[in-house]
Amino acid sequence: MNKAYITGITGTVAPYLKVELEKNGYKAYDKHIRINDDSDISLSIDYLREVKPNIVFHLAMGSKKWAEALSKYCFDHNIIFVYISTASVFEDNAGGPYRKDTVVTVTNDYGAYKYACENLVRKVNQNAYVLRIGWQISDKADMTSNNMFHFIKDQLDQYGSIHVSTCFYPSVSFLNDTVKAIRTTIENNPADLYLINSNDTLSLYDIIQALKTRFNKEWKIQGNQDLCRNDIMIDERVQIVKLKEIYDLFMLK
Repeated sequence: MNKAYITGITGTVAPYLKVELEKNGYKAYDKHIRINDDSDISLSIDYLREVKPNIVFHLAMGSKKWAEALSKYCFDHNIIFVYISTASVFEDNAGGPYRKDTVVTVTNDYGAYKYACENLVRKVNQNAYVLRIGWQISDKADMTSNNMFHFIKDQLDQYGSIHVSTCFYPSVSFLNDTVKAIRTTIENNPADLYLINSNDTLSLYDIIQALKTRFNKEWKIQGNQDLCRNDIMIDERVQIVKLKEIYDLFMLK
């Protein structure tokens, strides 16, 4: 049996990843270890020694040194290491679509942090997987966690309606599709940098309209052209259901 340790279990993606792994025969450990500063990193290393996983998924926020230490430990002990990064590394580029070899130009704090972690974990572990994921959509229309529905809630709270661009094309996936793609990418491909995204044709306006239909909402949606940009990531190696297929099903109902 594969034994996995998942960091960041209090976040948005990790709980879904745990369910996906357990459905597919993994034993998943998710102990939340609070790393207040770099002196606490040894606590997570000690836990790895205790549970002896053969794969580690690092989703938690935390210091760059923590990510580096986990990756180095995994390399030294022949454990698969997976770092979950973000499409936000491309936020300061001029526009996409983005591929594996697209040069990253990043200045925003979150994207710069994740990109620095990417480089550190790969520097100490040539076998590390780095998976960049896009904006997540809750399959349950959850407005409390960090996903697109939280953005929708903020719009409704502020304006009473949703203001979105008809010419902004984001990298987006449903959470269940994301975690399935994470698992299958690791199982079927060698260590490398991968881009996980379901969207290849839809604007943010299109997506919000489809969610309104799917979840029977009475939202007022106003399209604009305040942000015209292609932020779509493309990676043919990743198997993931296309958002357009889901959109078509939603809009036919």
